Amino acid sequence: MTAPLHETMPPSKPRIQEESWGRMEWLVERRPGGTDPGLSLAVMTVRPGHQAPRHRHANCTEVLYVTGGRLRICRGDEVIDAAPGDSVLVPKGCPHAAENPGPTDTSALIAYSAGRRHYQLLSSDGQLSTCSIDRRPSR
Repeated sequence: MTAPLHETMPPSKPRIQEESWGRMEWLVERRPGGTDPGLSLAVMTVRPGHQAPRHRHANCTEVLYVTGGRLRICRGDEVIDAAPGDSVLVPKGCPHAAENPGPTDTSALIAYSAGRRHYQLLSSDGQLSTCSIDRRPSR
C-alpha cells in the first residue's frame, strides 16, 4: 500500500495564550495525548508599544512571517525591522524578542521546527531566569 502524500490535522479549536504584550493563537502543535506533528504553527499578535519577552528555544528553529503592522525583532545582538511579507529566521538556541514599535497591532505567522517547544525566558542581562517546556497558560 502506498503512503498518502499528505496528512490532515484533525479539526480543533486553536489554543489561545493571552499575555500582557499580546497573544499567541496555536494552530498546530503537539497536544497532550495527541500525535506529534513535528512542528508548531501559531499566529502572534503584539499590541502597540509592547514586546514579547527575550527568550530562546533550545530544541527548535523559529521562523516569523510578518502579516500585518511592523515587527522589530532582536535576534542575538542584531535588530531587524520587519514589515508585512518579511520573514526572519531565528536559529535554535538564539536569544530573541519581538517588539511592536507601531501604532496598531502587529501580527505574524510563526513556525517552529518542533511540535513541543522548549521555552527559556531570559533576563535583561541575558541570563536564564526561568526554564520551562512549552508554556501552557490558555483559556
